[in-house]
Amino acid sequence: MRLFFASDFHIEHREGRRATRAMADWLEMHATASDVLILGGDHGHEDEAILECLEMFQKFDGQVLALAGNHDVWGEPDLSSERRLHRLWNLFESFEYHPLGAEPVVVDGVGFVGCMGWYDYSFRDPALDVPMEVYRDKRLPWTDEPVWRDARFVRWPYSDEEMTERQASELARHLQQLGEVDEIVAAFHHVPTRILLRPDVLPEGVPRRVLMPRRWMVLNTFLGSQRFADVLIDESDRIDLALCGHIHLARRAVEGGITFVSNGSDHERKELVVYDGGHLKRKRFGADGDVETSAE
Repeated sequence: MRLFFASDFHIEHREGRRATRAMADWLEMHATASDVLILGGDHGHEDEAILECLEMFQKFDGQVLALAGNHDVWGEPDLSSERRLHRLWNLFESFEYHPLGAEPVVVDGVGFVGCMGWYDYSFRDPALDVPMEVYRDKRLPWTDEPVWRDARFVRWPYSDEEMTERQASELARHLQQLGEVDEIVAAFHHVPTRILLRPDVLPEGVPRRVLMPRRWMVLNTFLGSQRFADVLIDESDRIDLALCGHIHLARRAVEGGITFVSNGSDHERKELVVYDGGHLKRKRFGADGDVETSAE
């Protein structure tokens, strides 16, 4: 089995749509029936775009698993994000894609678990001394209006902390459902550990705040939650690999014996993470169909 992971398609962007099509065409040519593809969310923020994105991968020859991203649950004023999420799971099933956030699955002896994830402000930097109400308003300390667009378009019947805990509890329950399965891969849209947000190498004596604009030191708070890594590490004897999207940066780090890998797709170029026999490669697709490959 080869495992493919792609995310952050955002096909409302013209270049991103063309790059996603190039990736889907490559998978149609090279994937086999024994392979697994995980779609990691942010297909689009409008129904038409989400549908178009899902249709692109219909010719993948193996098993497709799918997750929602935060953009996928952006909703109209009369439709809650929770209802939108469940409607999206039904849409996945109509394509015969397994809704990984709804339940785990076993493919050729390998268990797969996952969820969209969310944020509970556990990624905030205490050194900034930003009041908690600023994070809850999803704004910057020096602004009055929200800058993180979830504040405008996401409508959970829960607080961010409650939503994160609900997702983490479901993840733990899904791990229990896998029972005696001794090889498990986890996937998320949001970032499950803060170590993926750190620069890989810091010059000696240079604090992190020098390399990262203060704006992003605040906004990093909304990228995920350490709670998900904690759930996985409790089962680290069965989990070697955890994948995520959302940050549009290609990162890899190890925590608690688990290798955490983020997908580096951005709005113009799309990345496909390939995991084969313990070896990790990244393929980046451009709008003109060019493909770049790097090994890690």
